[in-house]
Amino acid sequence: MSLSDFYKVMPIIFRDEGGYSNDPNDAGNWTGGAVGVGTLLGTNFGVSAATYPNLDIPTLTQDDAQAIFLKDWWEKYHFDLLPSPYNMKVFDIGINCGAKVAIRELQQALAQMGYAVVADGVIGPMTEAAASGVTYSLFWPIYTDEIEDHYESIALASPRCQKYLRGWLARADEVMPS
Repeated sequence: MSLSDFYKVMPIIFRDEGGYSNDPNDAGNWTGGAVGVGTLLGTNFGVSAATYPNLDIPTLTQDDAQAIFLKDWWEKYHFDLLPSPYNMKVFDIGINCGAKVAIRELQQALAQMGYAVVADGVIGPMTEAAASGVTYSLFWPIYTDEIEDHYESIALASPRCQKYLRGWLARADEVMPS
């Protein structure tokens, strides 16, 4: 797949993630990946202190964030192996809740549709073939339900996250450009 889908989805990610945030109730804003653990450095354009504890998060630019997402996310997790618009959707969800989580939810949705896919969080030949063989309009509601269930379980397990739930669900429902 070409990089055009990566560049097509980045404005959506930047819009949804926003700029600098330093919410002490957001685990991603802490270098230790849990509220109160490590240093509260924040998140900027979706790049979090939990994942990048040695970056100067407040001064990060969109160009910096885009370069990080290309190398450490798009290429590393092989979102480029998925057909469009699956690649953009799973990538977007991955930026929000973790690449392996988003990929596992993709694999679980494909398995529900009868594809022999293991939910291991890795985009390999089986996942690539299954995603290439399924009709997006049939897949979309199943994947959306998987992601919504994931977000709802987070909010249920951690009341401090309930304030994020509405935004998470809106993001899960968002249709990617074709």
